[in-house]
Amino acid sequence: MLGDRYILFAEWLVHHAVPYPEERYEKVYCFDVMEKETGKYLPQDQVKEMVTELGLTYVPVFYDCLLYTSDAADEARSVD
Repeated sequence: MLGDRYILFAEWLVHHAVPYPEERYEKVYCFDVMEKETGKYLPQDQVKEMVTELGLTYVPVFYDCLLYTSDAADEARSVD
């Protein structure tokens, strides 16, 4: 699925300075996918779908909202 087109970003959770519930350790948590050719990150709904299809764990979400990049803000201003 990822092939040579995408890079999957993830973290292997081990014991360190911040304590987590014991059952969270020794697992991989995936949180981002970047398209190599463009250097752009995929929307999180696509990341979650890919991670699920790969049988991996998507990072727990504490808050979900729509964020705008400076590019999107520039585009919005140019439409007016």
